[in-house]
Amino acid sequence: MHLCYSVRSSPIRAPCARTFYSDAMLSQQELKQQAADAALQFVDEVAAPDVVIGVGTGSTADLFIDGLAAYQGRIRGAVASSERSAARLASHGIEVFDLNDVAWMPIYVDGADEIDDHLHMIKGGGGALTREKIVASVAEKFICIADESKLVEHMGTFPLPIEVIPMAREAVARIVRLLGGTPNLRAGFTTDNGNVILDVKGMRITEPQGLEKVLNDIPGVVTNGLFALRGADVALLATQSGVRRLDKPRHAWPSLARPRRCGAPARRLDDGIDSRDQPLQRRPRLCRVDPAEGQVGGDAFVQPCRLGPQAAGAAQRIARRGNIPAT
Repeated sequence: MHLCYSVRSSPIRAPCARTFYSDAMLSQQELKQQAADAALQFVDEVAAPDVVIGVGTGSTADLFIDGLAAYQGRIRGAVASSERSAARLASHGIEVFDLNDVAWMPIYVDGADEIDDHLHMIKGGGGALTREKIVASVAEKFICIADESKLVEHMGTFPLPIEVIPMAREAVARIVRLLGGTPNLRAGFTTDNGNVILDVKGMRITEPQGLEKVLNDIPGVVTNGLFALRGADVALLATQSGVRRLDKPRHAWPSLARPRRCGAPARRLDDGIDSRDQPLQRRPRLCRVDPAEGQVGGDAFVQPCRLGPQAAGAAQRIARRGNIPAT
C-alpha cells in the first residue's frame, strides 16, 4: 500500500498501482483507478448501515463502483445516475435505491469531462447529465474524480452536451448558434430519459454560471452539461506523482439545496449574502432585457447580466426574436 499525497501535503490513503517514485509513466486507465481508489476514503468516513451513496456514470465512476463492492454490508446501498451504473452496482451485490426513496446522501462521486480551478465542470460525455445533476442535488458533498488532463483554465474544448426533447432539436440548435456555439446531434444516441443530445463545439466558456442558466431557459432544453451553479465540493485529480486534491473556494456559492435557517429573513439572490449572513461571491444578477430597445431595462425578458462577451449580445438578440419567454 503506497500513499498518494495531495498538494496540501495531507495523504490520500488509496492503493496505488505502482510506486510513484519509479520512472515508469502511469497510463490514463491507471490514473483513473488511482482517483477512484482515493474517493473510497470518503466512503470510509461516512460508512454506516443506514447510509446511501450517490454514484455517477462513466469510465472513472465504473472503477469507483468496483471499489465500492468491498463496502457491501457496511452501507445501506447506492443511488445510480444511469441504468448503466445501476446494473454495475447490482452486479456487485449493492442494493440500488430509487432517488424518490432517499431524502439525503452524504456524498455523490462522479467523474468530469472538464473541470476548472473553481470546480465548475462540463459533464455528460456519457449522456447521463440530467440524472447526474438530479442525484448530485440531494448529496451534501460532490466528490469529482478524474485524471489531471481534465483540469483546464477555461472550459469549452470538450463539446458541451445539451439534453433536448426530440421535437425541439432544431429550435434549440438555432438559438445555440446565436450564442456562438456549433451544435451537432449525437448520432444514434438516446438518453435514459428518451431524449437526444446536442454536443456544442466552439464555445470558450468564461461565465459558466450565467451560460448554464441561459441554456437551461431555452424551451425544449432538459438541462445542459455545465455543472457550475452547483459544482463539485472536492476534486481528486490523479497525477503521475499522486492524487491532487482541490477544494471549492470558501467564497463559492453554497449548494442550492441548503435550507435557510429557521426564522432567518429571506435575502435577494444578487446581494452577495446568504441566509447565514456570510459574505459570498455574487451570483449572476438577474436583469431585464427590453426587446424593443435592445438594452437592459424594460419588462419583457429576464436574463443573467454577467454572461461575458460570448453570450451577452446573443442573449439580447434572442430576446428581440422572442425565443425566450417572459418569466
